[in-house]
Amino acid sequence: MHLLSQHHAITSVSHYPYEVRAGVYWMHMLNTLTSPGNHAQSTTPDGFEADLFHIGHCPYFHPYYMDQVAPDTRTRDFFGKDYINQLATFCQESIDHYYDTFDHQVHNSESIYFMEKVMGGQTPYLYRNIYQAPKEIILIRDCRDMYCSSKAFNEKRASAGFGREWVNNDEEWIEFLYNHTAVSLQDGDPGKTKYIWYGMKTLFLTHTMP
Repeated sequence: MHLLSQHHAITSVSHYPYEVRAGVYWMHMLNTLTSPGNHAQSTTPDGFEADLFHIGHCPYFHPYYMDQVAPDTRTRDFFGKDYINQLATFCQESIDHYYDTFDHQVHNSESIYFMEKVMGGQTPYLYRNIYQAPKEIILIRDCRDMYCSSKAFNEKRASAGFGREWVNNDEEWIEFLYNHTAVSLQDGDPGKTKYIWYGMKTLFLTHTMP
């Protein structure tokens, strides 16, 4: 991250650990707020305004309200298209304006990208659909190195982490790490994603808007 942050065309945090994931936050917001209502696990129609700490799927983008309360097809069109586009525009503008403040602080007028570390999930897919020409680098660490490093860290901290807590023994853990590496090789946009054999993380370089 520090190495890439030295490039004149990239906006990034200038202090260790060089990790601000504001874009991931707004992409998570977009993914959550545009998902169909889930009254069992997410926001319900009753009492949501009393919880200032959590907000989830829109409770009215739900079969009950779509079929019974507001069956007009225009309601479906709104949630299926207009609402998503409006929120996507808001999230993209929020990301771009946030990183614009970094450029003003360092008086950098040449920046055309911002850089973030992404840990998979829906965020890469959303970036590819919202920004016209994102640049993606997937750093892949040898699973043998991952095992040795993670094992030493767990022993030092007297804890089980990095997937060891999900398996019964080290043999299963090695298989877990190997499979995780294999999955990361399948991520990305074929023909556009750059792979570097180093560490199991994803860096996203995306165009900022003028």
